Amino acid sequence: MTSRISIRIKILVGLLAILMSFWLSFVVWTYLQDKRLSIEELDHQALGIYHYIVLSRRWIAKQAGIFIKKGEDSYALLTPSGFTEALAEYSKTIMPFSIKLSVKDSSNPLLKPNEFEEQSILQFKGLGVSHSWTIEEGPDGKREFLFVAPLYFTNECNSCHAKGDSKVNRSILGSISVRLPVEQLLEQIRHRFIVNLGLFLVTLILAVGFLWAMLKRLVLVPLDSLQEVSKRVGSGDLKARVHIGVSPEWEAVAKSFNKMVEAMEEQNIRLERAVKEAVAQLEQANSELKRAYAYKSTFFSNVSHDLKTPITAIKGASEI
Repeated sequence: MTSRISIRIKILVGLLAILMSFWLSFVVWTYLQDKRLSIEELDHQALGIYHYIVLSRRWIAKQAGIFIKKGEDSYALLTPSGFTEALAEYSKTIMPFSIKLSVKDSSNPLLKPNEFEEQSILQFKGLGVSHSWTIEEGPDGKREFLFVAPLYFTNECNSCHAKGDSKVNRSILGSISVRLPVEQLLEQIRHRFIVNLGLFLVTLILAVGFLWAMLKRLVLVPLDSLQEVSKRVGSGDLKARVHIGVSPEWEAVAKSFNKMVEAMEEQNIRLERAVKEAVAQLEQANSELKRAYAYKSTFFSNVSHDLKTPITAIKGASEI
């Protein structure tokens, strides 16, 4: 009984371990995939905003700046840098993102890059990285997606800069950063992960229950039946037979087991017959020995009597 319970516990623990490993790996993989795809979507959005800014800056630079209306009869020249600053201020009020222009070693504190932007600029120059991103805490304490891409100096920039400030075409001046809110998205991903984890636990319980029922019906019950019949055969009941019809495989096992028991029964019958024949032969031999012993006793009795008669006569004659 103890051995059977031990086997069942081992099987149950094995099922739990296998299913938990598989389903938990699947849930974690789903969570990571969900997070990766969401981050990739943010990356594509930020990249689109970056390309829009770069395209607008290059067009404005090619026009050597554009004039925008400031009042009834006043206009102001808008340069690419001014356009970027104006767009950054405008995006803070109505857009779900913010942008920033950063220039390394700039004297303007508004253009000074933060630590991640500075590292990104070094990677752009040294490793040729196209862009980089990270998730960091914003000024309001909520997490934000920070996208950083290089700010290039192109030929169009010469129209707005003095000749002495002209740079080599496609040289990197700094970076353009795009910040997107990500707190709500990460919370949604976490919520989906918790829901999937709950579904995983329910599915795991149902799967273990179903597999345990199938295992019990297809394996444990036939094993118990086979064990019970084996005990009966071991105690001498060679008429016992096992009947298992849950699957063709078990039917084949039961058929082989029954054939083995039938062979044992036939062998036992032959042995009993041989024993009976041997006992009969021994009884016959014993009967013959008894008859021989009786014949021997009679013979010696007769011989003794026959010898006593002349000896008695001789003895009597000698006394006369």
